[in-house]
Amino acid sequence: MNLKFLGTGSFFAKDNFHTNILLTLDDGYKMLIDSGTDLRLSLADAGEDVTDIDSVYISHLHGDHADLEYLAFAGRFIKNKKYHLIGVPSVLNGIKQKLMPGVSYLDDHYAGIEEFFYTQPICSSKFSLHDIEFNAIPMPHIDSRDENGKKKMIYSYGLSFDVNGTNIFITTDTFVNPSYELCSNEVLAAYDKADMIFHDCETFECSEVHCHYSQLKDLDNDMKSKIWLVHHQGKGNCDADAKRDGFAGMVEKGQEFEF
Repeated sequence: MNLKFLGTGSFFAKDNFHTNILLTLDDGYKMLIDSGTDLRLSLADAGEDVTDIDSVYISHLHGDHADLEYLAFAGRFIKNKKYHLIGVPSVLNGIKQKLMPGVSYLDDHYAGIEEFFYTQPICSSKFSLHDIEFNAIPMPHIDSRDENGKKKMIYSYGLSFDVNGTNIFITTDTFVNPSYELCSNEVLAAYDKADMIFHDCETFECSEVHCHYSQLKDLDNDMKSKIWLVHHQGKGNCDADAKRDGFAGMVEKGQEFEF
């Protein structure tokens, strides 16, 4: 299996694109993990063809993770194919509201989401691709309030999975880390089980919706040694030096991992 990071940046990334990941199984099946607004550019930069993608997993509804208009139109008008769209029910329902006003008005009729995607809601937080089972992990992302002023936690659903004896954990977006005292048992178990973690990390000012480099830097050495930093802005203004500080590394745009 191959993981290729089409980009490694946050929402405001310029040169390193959004943190979208292309997972390629040994038989050639390709799943895109998140689809940011610059997907068209990042695919071209990585030498990948959008129509070779088979499915897309969406972790949450922010635009640097869930802009699906390019995929919808590319599938329909370039290759006459539909992608499998995977996500927890709340994310899929949000995508329908977010996506459909932009793509529904075709030449001769009004199209529903089923004309562009096969939707696959995740039941019991698990889904399978061929012989790999994925666990969707609810990672706290924004501690907010709803329209009535009631407290509401917004989650981004990370992925934990085993391949060839290695457990991989992709946090997607979160403000928690393994030392965060209010981590759920499910989140802590995902950190503990992982052999390799791809963790979002801010390297400029702290926004309180992502872990900052300074927070992750204080983790114990055993945990840091299995963390690769993504969703970052490069070295930033915090003197980030991942190798020096005990991390596995800082992922670069286009970097690939083989398992």
